Amino acid sequence: MSALLTACGSGSGPSQPDDPLANSQLNSGNVLQSIALAQRAQDSALVLNQLFRLASAELLAELPAKSTGACSGGGDFSYSATAQYQSLQLNQCQFKSYRYRKGTLTHVDAASGGTLTLTDVGFDQSAIGMSFDASGTVTESLSAGQWRWRGDVKIGAGQHSDVWKYSLETAANSASADVITGEMSLQSSRLKAPLTVRWLAGNPGLVIQSADGSSVTVTTDGQTRGTAQLRSPSGATMQHSFTADELQAAMKAWSY
Repeated sequence: MSALLTACGSGSGPSQPDDPLANSQLNSGNVLQSIALAQRAQDSALVLNQLFRLASAELLAELPAKSTGACSGGGDFSYSATAQYQSLQLNQCQFKSYRYRKGTLTHVDAASGGTLTLTDVGFDQSAIGMSFDASGTVTESLSAGQWRWRGDVKIGAGQHSDVWKYSLETAANSASADVITGEMSLQSSRLKAPLTVRWLAGNPGLVIQSADGSSVTVTTDGQTRGTAQLRSPSGATMQHSFTADELQAAMKAWSY
């Protein structure tokens, strides 16, 4: 996935008394949490984009003509298809490295790409500590070797819930297909204010902006350390440094 640091705390402590952003929605007290949420959101969205492909690769490659059946590690599925429309219903469907607890994945192919509809889908991937319930739609297209996704989803786990509207794409002319750029409108019960998140190719690699105009711009050394420059609505700035281990710990605080 796309991580700011290759090793990619938790959480930040309270704002410092001399913090010029103490009254801003983004400040030293929540900057690391906000960065971690942004990275976790991108990682989860990339998995969410592929949920139909992940399931169908295992279920339909060997059983394309079977409308119902058992999943390899337990649970069951049902499948229907007409023309460009395919639908998978999954119930406690366990594979080697992930599980579909519930839900329906509907995929409609089109000349320009496809549309995935998620209906009350529950997904777990224990190896990376990922677990969520999701509903909504994702459109996918491929042009000149560049993948693009547009998502409008509700996603949650336990008491936490988010609304995401996002636009992601593989970076054009990049040597690595793993470089994902784009933007997300993120409204989360985990934060007091909605965020706009922009993932960039290069350094800085991440810009986060809150509704009051405060922002965070993140640069890294690519390996072990990162620096977040915070800016208040009035233009006051301060810097907050963090390590890869701190970011990783903060990301692990949530399951999506």
